[in-house]
Parts: sequence; structure tokens; C-alpha cells
Amino acid sequence: MRKPACLAAVGLVALLAATAPVGAQTVTVGTATPSFGNCIPFGCPALFNLTRYQQVYASSAFSGLGAISINGLTFFNSPGIGFFANAAFTIFFSTTSAPVNGLSSNLGSNVGGNNAQFAAFATTGSAVGGAFNVWGSPFLYDPSGGNLLMDIFVNALSDTFSGVALDSDLSGSVTTRAFVSNGIGTLDPPFAASPGLVTQFSYTITPEPEALPLLGVGLLALGLVWWRRRAS
Repeated sequence: MRKPACLAAVGLVALLAATAPVGAQTVTVGTATPSFGNCIPFGCPALFNLTRYQQVYASSAFSGLGAISINGLTFFNSPGIGFFANAAFTIFFSTTSAPVNGLSSNLGSNVGGNNAQFAAFATTGSAVGGAFNVWGSPFLYDPSGGNLLMDIFVNALSDTFSGVALDSDLSGSVTTRAFVSNGIGTLDPPFAASPGLVTQFSYTITPEPEALPLLGVGLLALGLVWWRRRAS
């Protein structure tokens, strides 16, 4: 009589393992164009009197992932040389209804209702290297709810710009940008001049809400099997 109960519990645990959060994974949005990069927003903010930068990512770029918890960003610098500007940045994420190639020059109107601060940091003329990583507070993103908006507020102290142009995607199909320069919202034309930064997201998979009651049932079943063994 114990064996079927044990097998049922083991089977339930196996099912729970399939729905439990997994280790960190990555997905990269955008494809770098050789010999082309962007100094906005991290390389030359003072040069453009930059105060705010937004980038929208198509939900289709996260297709098949389900709800994810974003905890890290990587931007790439193919030449591997150059220095950051002297500036401070605060990054927010939200789920937005604004489409790729459809950001408003009124940047505030692009922000979604679940807007949350992801990270705050400063760059002080340090060397960039081949990759630039930002780690922050996990942001829960469900692609079924809309596109992903990265909203960066910039305090550009001074530029120490030395050829830093991070890898950008010219396709205009999975990411585009908008920014505030000299206090005016700016939209680039929806083609090569409108590239968003190629971005690698580090994330963990978030279990579906219906998996949580299943977890409780599984623990209860295991506890019952253990109690029966003790009682016998």
C-alpha cells in the first residue's frame, strides 16, 4: 500500500520540478551592425544635453519565455575600447502599449502602469571594455501584456567621450529609441538613424500562479507519506 503512495508523491514532485523557477538564462534582443554603434545614452550624454532616454523592446523578442524576472542587462562594445562619460543614470522598466517605431516624443506617456526602478549607478570615465553589465532589482515582465520599455534618467555631468559607441540594431523591428535632448523630446526617423542598443537580458523564469497550489499539494502528499511510514 505504501508503494503506490510513494510513487504518486515522486511523480508529483517531478511535475513540480518542471514548473519551478530555473537558473539564470539570457536572451539577446537586436543584432549588431558591423562598424556602427551608439554613444547615446552612456557614451556622450553631455554632448547632447541628454536628460532622458527610452528604448522599447518588442514582446515578440521574448516569445516562448512566458513571464520572466529580469535581473541583469549587458550592452556590447565590439571595438572593445573607449571610456564612459562622467554621468549618473537611473533605469526603470515597465510594460508598455507603445509599439516599436511608435514611441511618443512625450516620453512620460510611453511609461506603463507597472513602472519600477531597476538600477541606479554612476560612470566616471572608466574604460568600457567589450561588455557593460548592469545588475538591478528583479523586474517581472510578461510579454503577453505588451512591449518592454526601458526608461533611463540621465544626470550628465561632463563627457570624457573617447570613441564609445555601444552595439546597435539598425533593423527597427525589435527595438527603437526616443530621448530628451536640450529639454525637447526627440524621435529619430524610423530607419537606420533610430537604432536601439543591442541588449542581453539576464533572467529567471517565473512559475505560473497555478503552480503554487500544486506545490502545496505536493508538500502535503510527501508529509502524509512520511507520517504513514512513521506510524507503521
